Amino acid sequence: MQYLLIFISLLLAVLATTFAFQNATPVTVTFLTSQFQVSLALLVIIALVSGMLMSLAAALPRLIRDALTIRTQKKKLAEIEASLRENRLQLESARKISPAEKPATTEAPSGTVGSKS
Repeated sequence: MQYLLIFISLLLAVLATTFAFQNATPVTVTFLTSQFQVSLALLVIIALVSGMLMSLAAALPRLIRDALTIRTQKKKLAEIEASLRENRLQLESARKISPAEKPATTEAPSGTVGSKS
């Protein structure tokens, strides 16, 4: 899924860049009280890059939180695995010291219930 997302993102970037270079005519941009002339190609590329940066800024808190969660989970996993190894060693040493006895089997009494002899 991640590779598909990367592929689609790269495809959109290539399409936007191709569009920008094919439409390199100068345009007038008005922002608040200022006006200036800029190439449409440059304007499209600036818009594309700023959109990518805003998306990254929006995703950054979740990426950081996920990284911290993964680090915490790895530490917990290491602790649990160490505890498991210790418990296995204790179990093996307990088996060596005192061999496990088979539980005594109880046999049913001869005869059937309710039979008269």
